[in-house]
Amino acid sequence: MMSKDYEFLKEVVLEAGQMMADTASLSIEQKGANDFVTNRDKEIQDFLIERLSKQYPNAKFVAEEKMNLYDLPGEYFVIDPIDGTHNFMNGIPLCAVCLAYVKDGEIRESFVYNSLLHEMFSASKGEGAFFNGERVARRKSLPLDRSVILTEDGWKGDKSVIRKYAACARILGSAEIGICYAGCGRCGAYISPRLHLWDYAAGMLFAQECGMLVIERNGKRARLIEPNHILVCEEDMKDELLALWAEAEPE
Repeated sequence: MMSKDYEFLKEVVLEAGQMMADTASLSIEQKGANDFVTNRDKEIQDFLIERLSKQYPNAKFVAEEKMNLYDLPGEYFVIDPIDGTHNFMNGIPLCAVCLAYVKDGEIRESFVYNSLLHEMFSASKGEGAFFNGERVARRKSLPLDRSVILTEDGWKGDKSVIRKYAACARILGSAEIGICYAGCGRCGAYISPRLHLWDYAAGMLFAQECGMLVIERNGKRARLIEPNHILVCEEDMKDELLALWAEAEPE
């Protein structure tokens, strides 16, 4: 039996996902160099904040399309209305509505919903990870030298180094989806560039509940800090991947 929080938030995210699936009448604004926002991003974020505020009147919000304060006490939500906006506005179906519910410093519930491919990655603290409502039985990923390593276009590391350790590097254009793919074994690992909270919080709980490590460059468990650099991997790949990271991106 899932918690009332999980069930309520799942329904809200499903509604938001249907808004993302409506790709008609898009308008696009440029926020900065290679940084864009669509009207759908804003509409989804406004919808989520409005719905969640009614159910959680004391909650705060950390969201991509608003000014934010960090180190929030009590409970708060981390929202990325569309993670993968570049993909979304170009018709590439690798984007997702992302929501994480944080209480007393811990992520309690999380959702990464790609409504264009009908894929919902969700997790509840201590209760497991789920794909489209079914508990994830994560397959063992391939050996590192045969694995795909996911990263981001903005990562300043030398991506050619990845090929010394793994089969290849790939960029999906959605950090949260990449983290979830690593969590359920669709790739060997995920190495992040500089990520904002809304880029990784929802995927982080999913990967952890799949049994994966989510760690920082020092090898310690990843924290909810802004910004952060993270690695998602299996325990037996940890040392090799930290060595790869250090070689590709010296501090």
